[in-house]
Amino acid sequence: MILSRKGFDAKYGGFASPILPDGRLISLPVPALHGEDNRIQYGDLWFGKNQRIIDLLQEIGRKKIKIPRNKRARAGKNKWKYVRDQPAHVDPDLRKGTLKRKSGWKGLFGQSDGSQTHLENNGVSRGDLFLFFGWFKKYKYDETGRLVIDNKDRKDYSCGKHVIFGYLQIGDILRLDRKEARVKVEEWMKYHSHIGENSKFVGSDEFFGKNALYIAKDALTFASRLKGFGTFIYNNRSARDLTLTKKGYSRSKWDLPRPIFKEARISYHPNPWKKDYFQSANVGQEFVIEDNSRIKDWAISLIRRFAEI
Repeated sequence: MILSRKGFDAKYGGFASPILPDGRLISLPVPALHGEDNRIQYGDLWFGKNQRIIDLLQEIGRKKIKIPRNKRARAGKNKWKYVRDQPAHVDPDLRKGTLKRKSGWKGLFGQSDGSQTHLENNGVSRGDLFLFFGWFKKYKYDETGRLVIDNKDRKDYSCGKHVIFGYLQIGDILRLDRKEARVKVEEWMKYHSHIGENSKFVGSDEFFGKNALYIAKDALTFASRLKGFGTFIYNNRSARDLTLTKKGYSRSKWDLPRPIFKEARISYHPNPWKKDYFQSANVGQEFVIEDNSRIKDWAISLIRRFAEI
């Protein structure tokens, strides 16, 4: 199993993704940086029927997002820019309604460069399970009907919290940095940022040193009634289990079930356990957990109980 950190953070985007009053966890995709695939704009993204991401951000008072300078930019520094003018890196892509889809679409997740090397070196393969987590803050409607941060939740998690928002079980892995991958790219997946709109993104190392696309299974091997990818619903029943951050602590200090995770071997975490919390790593996107039956059962239970149907 892989705990995968995704969505807005202090550097990419600059603020926490929202938990809506109806329990939807809206993980905001990070901005596409200079030189990356820019076909998808934030204005193209939806989080529900007739509900656009940019309208949601405007409603919560976030018209600008932080765009960090990256190594492919010739000059500049981190800047706040109007979200409506920016391209988005939609990854992982777990909600069908986020974009207009072509026939055959299923959940996708791309990884590249050092993070992809890390997944390879740790033997991540078909059948393995990603649990995606990110930085969230809970919102509620005030007396005027406006979305505002839930002060009760802010009292417990003053800087927001890490929450598990989605999952993907690997059905296939497409190595886009290999030339033979060109013939395996299907029409429905060509929109994805890790494929790009021209040949240099596929079968070449001109852009990505390494580049892979993880394609979801049609159905989970351990719960065939559920799709092989999806999101979680956050409510009174699921909040405790989906929230990683320990109440009253900074968001990187987690309240994992110690009896289950105490003996686990997790990449980037040689000695994570402190007196009363699990200290998650500040670096790295992909935390790979070696085969562990108790953690497997824990993850399966989360999906069976709290997956958004």
